[in-house]
Amino acid sequence: MRFYENLYGIQLPRTTAEQIKTGIPISEKSLKPGDLIFFRFRNNTGHVGIYLGNGRFTHASPKKKGITISSLDNPYWKSRYRAARRILEKPPKKRLQLFSTINLSDQNRY
Repeated sequence: MRFYENLYGIQLPRTTAEQIKTGIPISEKSLKPGDLIFFRFRNNTGHVGIYLGNGRFTHASPKKKGITISSLDNPYWKSRYRAARRILEKPPKKRLQLFSTINLSDQNRY
C-alpha cells in the first residue's frame, strides 16, 4: 500500500481483502513488474507482494521485520499463491530500486 502511494501516488485499499478487488485480474503466467500477488493462509487472502520480475517478488516479511524479496518458485509461496492483479497500466520502465535494507530470503523457508 505504501509502496504504491510513495512511488506512484496511487492509494490502494488498506486490507488485502479490499486490494484483491482492485485493478485487473491476471494469470500467474502474465505477471509483470509492479503487479500485486496475493497469498492464502488458512483459507483467507492474508498476504500481498509486488512482483519484481524473473519469478521474484517483494513483500513485508511475515516472520521478520522489514521488506524482503522471495521467489515464487519457493514451495512455501507456490503452495499459498492465490491470485494476481494489475494496478499499473504499464510496468515501470526502469528497474525498481526499493530499499537498501532488503533481505534476500531464498535461503529461508519462505
